[in-house]
Amino acid sequence: MKNFLLILFVTGVLAGGCEQDQKPENLIPDSTYVQVITELSLVRAFEHQHRDTVNTAQVVQKIFDKYHINREQFMESHRYYQDNIKAQKKRFQEVMNSLQKEMIHSEKSGYEQSRSIPDSVRRKMQQQKMSKQHQ
Repeated sequence: MKNFLLILFVTGVLAGGCEQDQKPENLIPDSTYVQVITELSLVRAFEHQHRDTVNTAQVVQKIFDKYHINREQFMESHRYYQDNIKAQKKRFQEVMNSLQKEMIHSEKSGYEQSRSIPDSVRRKMQQQKMSKQHQ
């Protein structure tokens, strides 16, 4: 999970580090951006644990739908936010803190799967896993 965040952070720095992007018209609010990154990190971790059993593209789309955004809007916002490295490091620290709290909560509650993944997303992941097993 930390590797995913590091890759996302470094990719943005390399892609946007040379020039200052203008603020996109449809910029995702900072707090929403952090929530989306947090959920994408959970999906990435789930994908890593269940490699060939889940099509995460559909899950990622469900997350975007949940926050009423699209992939292009997310990427434009991501590039914009990456231009300010100090602020982006703070955002990623918020993501890490949120993930750690979720992990502690999950361990205390005895849940194997994170509760941060919306039920609709979790059901879709389970359906995909079951359909792959039956193939």
